[in-house]
Parts: sequence; C-alpha cells; structure tokens
Amino acid sequence: MYRFYADNMEFKEKPSGKEAAFINKRIGEVISDYKKMAEGIGERGITFTPGNFHSKRTSSDFKEEQIFALDFDSGLTFREIKERADYYHIPLLFAYKTFSYTPEHEKFRIVIGFSHVVLDLFTAQAVIIILMELFPECDQVCKDPTRMFYGGKGLLYLNDNDEQLSSEQLLLSLDEHMRNQYGHKHYTEHLKKFYRMYSIATDKKGRVPIIEVKEENNREIFIMKSEAVHSQHQAVSGSHDETIHKRRSVMKDFDWNALYEHCELFRKFQNGEEYYYYPQLFHIALNLCCVDGGRKKFMEILNSDRNSQYEAYFERDWASTLNDIIKHEYLPKRCSFCLFAKDCHHGTNMISMVKPSRHDVKLIEPKEYCTIEEAEESLADHFKTALNDRISNKIKLIIAQTGLGKTRLYLDMLVNASEMFMVVVPTHDLKDEIHTRALNMGVKSIMAMPRLPVLSEEIQAVINHYYDIGAGELAIQEYRRLLETLDKHSEDYREIKQYLDKVDEILKFPGHIILTHERFLYLSQNSDTMRRHRIIIDEDIMQSVFAVESVNNHDIHKAMKKQSIRLNPKLYDRLKHITEHNGMIRFSDSTEGYLDRELVKQLDDVNSNVLELLSAKEIITDKNITCYLKVRQLPYKELIILSATANPELYRMMMPHREIEVYRCKEARYEGRIIQYTDQTYSRACFNKVEDLIEKLKKSADGCKVITFRDIEEQFGTRYHFGGVEGLDILKGKNLCVIGMPNVSDIVYKLYGMRAGAKEIEAKMKTLRIQHNGYDFSLHTYEDRIMQTVQIWCIESLLEQAVGRARLLRCNCEVSVYSGFPVAQAEFVKG
Repeated sequence: MYRFYADNMEFKEKPSGKEAAFINKRIGEVISDYKKMAEGIGERGITFTPGNFHSKRTSSDFKEEQIFALDFDSGLTFREIKERADYYHIPLLFAYKTFSYTPEHEKFRIVIGFSHVVLDLFTAQAVIIILMELFPECDQVCKDPTRMFYGGKGLLYLNDNDEQLSSEQLLLSLDEHMRNQYGHKHYTEHLKKFYRMYSIATDKKGRVPIIEVKEENNREIFIMKSEAVHSQHQAVSGSHDETIHKRRSVMKDFDWNALYEHCELFRKFQNGEEYYYYPQLFHIALNLCCVDGGRKKFMEILNSDRNSQYEAYFERDWASTLNDIIKHEYLPKRCSFCLFAKDCHHGTNMISMVKPSRHDVKLIEPKEYCTIEEAEESLADHFKTALNDRISNKIKLIIAQTGLGKTRLYLDMLVNASEMFMVVVPTHDLKDEIHTRALNMGVKSIMAMPRLPVLSEEIQAVINHYYDIGAGELAIQEYRRLLETLDKHSEDYREIKQYLDKVDEILKFPGHIILTHERFLYLSQNSDTMRRHRIIIDEDIMQSVFAVESVNNHDIHKAMKKQSIRLNPKLYDRLKHITEHNGMIRFSDSTEGYLDRELVKQLDDVNSNVLELLSAKEIITDKNITCYLKVRQLPYKELIILSATANPELYRMMMPHREIEVYRCKEARYEGRIIQYTDQTYSRACFNKVEDLIEKLKKSADGCKVITFRDIEEQFGTRYHFGGVEGLDILKGKNLCVIGMPNVSDIVYKLYGMRAGAKEIEAKMKTLRIQHNGYDFSLHTYEDRIMQTVQIWCIESLLEQAVGRARLLRCNCEVSVYSGFPVAQAEFVKG
C-alpha cells in the first residue's frame, strides 16, 4: 500500500487555472494499492502528488514518499523510455497518457514504486535526481516532491505485480549509466562530480554515497545523507571515515556443497536448469558477494556450459555489476524475496542457509494449518474423548491454541452435565469472569470459591504470618480460632464468618465448583469434595504445583534457636545441613507431621517460609538466600488439563509416576499477524548492554499496548508484564508489542532440572543452535536435554501467553514481537 496526496475529483481534460486552485485546496492523503492508484490517475484523470505531507502540501511540511513520477513531453516515445527502464532494471508500476498526448507527439508520465519509505526531503530529492540523471529527457520540475501531477486519459502500461525499485538497484543503475556515458576509465570522476553537485555525502573515496536503512513501525526506511549533515556528524564524532550503513562482512570457509543442497535458487542456477531473469540473478549476486570467493563462483557458474544456452546472461556486464555490489558493500538479499521462499525451509538469506548467524531463525519443519472451524472440531472431539475415557488417575493434557474456545467448550458441557465438575483456573479475576459467563449461559448449579477476606491491619498481619513462614494449611484453622476470640459485632468477625460459611457451603455443594489453581492445591485429596467431582483444569498448572520459593538465611538461623526446632533432631539437623552448604542440596525424604500452632507461635520473628523449606527436597543455597522447590501434589485421580502452553515431556519428567495422555488439537492459521524481530536477543542483559534500546523500542511501539519485563514496564508506560497477563482478555483485538526474551532465573531452571532428573545441572550455559517447534535458532542455553526442556518451556509459555492476549486466531490485528526466541506463525525480521 502506498501513501500519497490525491484529489477526489475526476477530469477528462487538463484542469483550468481556477480548477487547479480548487484541487490544491481539496488534495489530501490517500492510501492505495498500485492498481487502484493506476486506474484512478491514469484512467479517471485524478490529480496526485507523489509526496505525503503532515497537513499542507509544502516542502516544510514533507512527511514521506514512496512513489516517484517522471513527466515526458520532449518527443521520446514511451517504448524508448520503457526499453531504457528495462535496461537499467528499473521497474515501472504504471505509465499513462497525459491530457495532451497524441500518437504523433507522445506525452506521458511514468510512476515508480520504491522498496523503502523515504521520510526526509533531502533523500526524496536525491532519489528523484538520480532517476532524472537516468532519464534526462524528463521535465526538470519533477524534482519537486510537492508538485501536483494531473491525471491522464488512459494507461500505457500496468505492471502485473507490485514490483518496486530497490535502493541497491537505484545506485547500481547510476554507476552503470556513468560507465556507459564516460567509459570504464573516467566514469568514477563523473560519479564523484555528480555526488558533489547535489551535496550527497560519500565515503572517503567519494564514489559511494553514505546511506542508512533502518526499520521503523514495520517499514524499511531509506536515508541518503547530505554532505552538510554528514560533515556536522564528523565534526561532533571526530571521525572522518565513518559510514552509516551496515557494513558488509565476508564469510570465510563457506561450504558450497551445503548451499547447493539446501538452496533451490542456487542449485538451479548452478545446474542451468532454469532461465533466471535479472532480479533472480541479482538476488544471487547480492548473497554471493558476501562470501569469500563468491564473485569468482558466480562468474564461473554464469559462464559454464550449462548456462551457455541463455544468451541474455551475456548481454550484461556482470563482472562490473559484481564489482559495484562489493564497492557499495551491499548486504545479502533476504530469502523472503526468493522465487522459492514459500516452499523452502529457508533462513534469513542464502548465507544463513549454510552458516546461520546468531540471530537467524530458520523454519525447518513447516506446519500444516487448518481452518478455524476444523481446529474447533478437533478440540471438541478430543474433549469428548477425554470425558468418555473414565480410566482413573490419568492426567489428560489437551493442547489447543489460545483463543480456540476452550472455556466456551466446557461451559457448554456444564449446562446439561449429569455429573459434578470442579473447574480450576489460574486467577481470581478469571474465576469470577467464568462464573458470570456460566450463569449467563444457563449453568444453574454452580458456585465460585470466594476470595480471602480483607481484614484490619492487625488481624491481617496474623494471617499473613502463617503464609509467610509456609504454614498456609494452618491459616484456615487460625480463621476459625479468631472467630472464637473476636467481638461478634466487629467487621473482622463478619468478614471471616462470611468467608468461612461460604467455603463450608461450597465444599458441601452438590453442584459445580470454580476455584483457583492455588486454592485447589490446598484441598484435601481425601475430602468428599474431591472424591465426588471430576476435575477440569483451565491453563497449565505446572508452575503452581512446582513453585520456586526462597528463604532468608538469617531466618533459618533464627528458626534453629527455637525450642520446637532444637528439640526435634530431624528438623534441626536438616536446617543445620542447609546452612553449612553452598550450592545444590538434594534430600531423599521430607519432614512432615511437625506443623502445629505452637511452632508457628515461636516463629513470630521469622518472616520467610522456613516451614516449607523443611519439606523441600530440591534446594540451592548460598551465604544469604536459600531457594527451594515447593511441591504440592496433584490429586491422584483423573485430571483434564486444557492448555496452549503445557509441555507433555516436562509433565512426564516432573511426575514420573503419573500416566500422562496427550491430545494435540489441529492448529488454525491466525487471522492476525505476528511480526518478530530477532536482530537482538532482547534479553535483560541485552537491555543493559545496548544503549538507547528502550528509547528506540518506545518509538517502534508507539500506539501499541506493550507487554514486557516487570522491572521496565513503567518505562514503556504499561502495566502488563510477562507472567502477569495469563487469561487477560482486555487486550483482545488490539495491536500489541511484546518485548523481551523472558528468561527466568537460572535457579528456577536448576531446581526444576533437579526434580526432572537432569545430570549436568551445574554446567554453564552457552549459545547453541537448537531445534524446537519446527525452527532452528540460537539460544543461550544448556547442553543437557532436560535443562534445555525446562528453559524452553519457561520462555515459550511466557511469550505465547503474552502474544495470545491479542486473540490473533479470531482478530485481524498485529503483534510485534521483539525476542530471539521464535513464536509460532511469526514473520521474522532480522536487522
């Protein structure tokens, strides 16, 4: 789509002076594809201006430009101009007859689409000046981006595709034009003179313009530096040989056999199987010129007997073109522009097919996506199968995409269910939302577990202490004890009484129950409530079952002085063992049955959960902090877990004694788009290392809701962070920016790894190429497979939950992801 200024009135002849004044008042911004643009301008006589403006059609108000127009009335025919455009490989979007066109004296305009957006007036003028040098017969007033061009009375040409002129080809065409005009020996002198005449900044030798190509708001921006601006930059920086554009690097020790094996474009070129037009050969040339010996390899293949049948290959001076590519230090062309991109398991470019860079993401196993109706049917079938399979004690994982309709599915079932179900969801907010939805849908017999009561500061401190030291199981008992001591007319008494009465009512309720993951794990496995309900768990419950907690070592020393601890050798020796070690500790047993109110009372000056630590088996400690894996048992009965992010392999590792059955639903193609940027890892370390990265991302994220790390969310003006958006529906259908590689602490990975049976837990992480979910990419990770599985699950869960908030499956919105870890169905951009 192109943005430019256009009128809304049609003309069949050239507007008069008065009409032109009205056009000047009416003309304004339009957004159009090239075919509608050509039809409106060329066939219906609509006036346009190639430039786009903030409000007024003036140079000072210039905003951007991506189309360029040249006007011809000097007597040349369109055929002559088209032949020259083809020679220089400058694709035309369309050409049309002006109102004064006659067969005897052709007067016409050509319109060229540019592959990049130009945001500054100097670059816009530089691009058109280069085009005018290639076509000097055009009207000289074309150099003004504010100029209005009248429409015409018929198209002379319309491109079959939205074929655009690349910035590389623009400058190479100028080089070739100068060679044709002045010869190989003298053309560089005239090239230098041209750049000086128009104040275009160049490298030290004066023959290569200094350019910049960057990404902004999912658009590639092209900048050509002016001599004045570049001189100021040099004066400030003290540099006299600095180029702004990304410099070309040459790949050494390149494996040509691997390229032949993996790249169809190159393979057919080498075999001479297929005639390639200039764009395909240019694509190959841009890549091979970045490889040591690539220029020689290209010429050998071009001149081989197998390609001798293609006479057109030898009509062009490819040796000079290759030299120009190297001179300009052009970067390799992306695989996304290749003829075979849709059918190839490609990387970022041809070079990365053989030697992927750290930031390259390569699709190695393309997925087959179905319609959303087929995916919904798959989910319904699997859910029905899981319900009908009544073998007890199985954990049934139903893996389905976010937004596919998991909640709607089980609520529909509850409307007419003859059995009692317990629905377990991640948060209180989601619990309340689903309870309301259930009632609105006609589920009559259903109750939701209440939130904990809000009490006065003094009483709340007593309850909080139980949770702080890891005695949450005694908190309910403390609530009941408080009822015996509090004034029955006090607000605290009323709050506690109302809460406990509601809990008791629900636990005896002969109907469906909705509660949170956390509350579910506190229920007694032997209770009547647990026995009589079938259980559906909404979203992955792994992190609630295996939670990583920490204790201040100072609190451990305090606890060891308490009488109840000192008089219990098992408890005392366990804590003593922890304080005397540094690093990983594994206990084969846990201490249970010691928890009582007297012990809690003695721990009144302890503020961290020492009691939970006593039952932990996986522990990592240092001089100050002890971290441990808090393990709660899932009830040993049938559990149906509906999730987009659950990892069956990890379930089997963490719960080796449970039978895990997996139901994978078909996946549907997203309605919306994911654009993922992998030019950085976007890890926390990356934000500390790369200067101004947050400021650059804030500009890119302008107008989008941002989800990022908790510790930098305020800098983006957001309240959404990784781990805090699960189940959130308020961002549905909105354009989002998900920023960050959400690695968690390596303590988490190690504790999970200990539980899962990893062997190389203490090994240092390193950057490795790994394969996961159909992608090949780099990740700073472990060599141990189990440790890798744990890390991938953590990162992927957090990223997919964040991306899922936009509900891309049903909403035509866009999510920009800045992370080195690939997200499913993303379109990848590097650099």
